[in-house]
Amino acid sequence: TKAFTLGLNNGRILYYLAIAQADQGKMQIAEETFRRSIALSPFNAYSLNYFGYWLIEQNRQLDEAKSFIQSAVDKQPDNGAFVDSLGWVYFKMGDYQNSLFYLERAATLIPDDPVITDHLGDVYLALGRSAEAIHEWRRSLVFAPDETLKAEIEAKISKVLDSCFE
Repeated sequence: TKAFTLGLNNGRILYYLAIAQADQGKMQIAEETFRRSIALSPFNAYSLNYFGYWLIEQNRQLDEAKSFIQSAVDKQPDNGAFVDSLGWVYFKMGDYQNSLFYLERAATLIPDDPVITDHLGDVYLALGRSAEAIHEWRRSLVFAPDETLKAEIEAKISKVLDSCFE
């Protein structure tokens, strides 16, 4: 709000405001602010990707999320985080072949990211490639994920291994 009083009402400021609103759980207003940010700065690939990924994490408006993320990837095709987001939206939509294509590319662009390798493990499992899924999840653990992601990955590994011995 201080930036607004200084006359800095632009897409970049709105992007940061939307992130803060989302972090505070103000989802409705955050969405409105993200949309205003993108309307003012449609060239901001970070805003496009962030909002698209935010929609994915809420599991809603996946077609729209894909459109935003695709625009971000078109602007920065070698940004591994953006490519990961595109692979992740395809995963959430059940299009595992496109998901695999983009997630493998993202893992090539940023080979030591725990979230990307976790996503790649998920798509391998969805494709019935359990050994490769476990391999990627174990790689993810090496890259020091936060405690929440670490617990999720360890649970996935245990579940797959347990299913092998049933």
